[in-house]
Amino acid sequence: MAIRYGLAFGWISIIGLGWGCVYEADAGMIGTPIAIHPRHTIVGAIEGSMINQELAFDTGASPDIRLTKILFRGTYGLFDRANIFLTVGTVDDDFKVLNYSGTTEVIFLADQAIAYGGGFKWTVYEISNFLLGAGGQYERFMLVSDKSTSTTPPADSELKWQEFRFFVGAHLKDIPYFVPYGGVYMTVVRGELSFSSPIPPGTDVGESQSVGLFYGGDFKVWKSLTLSAEIHLIAESSVAFSIQYAF
Repeated sequence: MAIRYGLAFGWISIIGLGWGCVYEADAGMIGTPIAIHPRHTIVGAIEGSMINQELAFDTGASPDIRLTKILFRGTYGLFDRANIFLTVGTVDDDFKVLNYSGTTEVIFLADQAIAYGGGFKWTVYEISNFLLGAGGQYERFMLVSDKSTSTTPPADSELKWQEFRFFVGAHLKDIPYFVPYGGVYMTVVRGELSFSSPIPPGTDVGESQSVGLFYGGDFKVWKSLTLSAEIHLIAESSVAFSIQYAF
């Protein structure tokens, strides 16, 4: 038991160290890239994510957006090699743009809003001690910030966000207590920032970088209870933790 919890603490420490080193560079947690839940299994999870991602505006600005998410994820084993899931929860964010349009500044401090989405995972192939998988996920939300521009009078702003993410990766088998995983993902952001007045003008919002890496691990606390930690690199910087229960 001491070894088990020592491994868990060490794994979470590695995740935390990675976050501390790369906090520069968003959908949140991917989890293991394969379909690990057998057919007809139902799994519930609570996930928390802290995300920092550089965006690209049509105006030429490229601000960093900081997102905090708390989501519930429900997963269903459609087949032994295919899982589907839905997510719902809360998101809030902030970002600042100097010289958004001429001398106009935008300081976006949003209230909490509802985020929702879903996705799938598919176990593609097994080789040696590895399972290879692929999948995709989608997320959508809308955030509102009051009096967020430096114009007179200040204008309210609204950020509409859609994100598509596709990933491939590997899951290591036959390791006691915890299972590491990792892979490559591609993210596509389709968003829009608009204002309550014609000045400043609105802008389309996209990702600054599309391709990144993720790595993490699942730690089985009990037969049906699993803790997970994960970090993303390059396209975004994020750290996420979750607790899962299989019914």
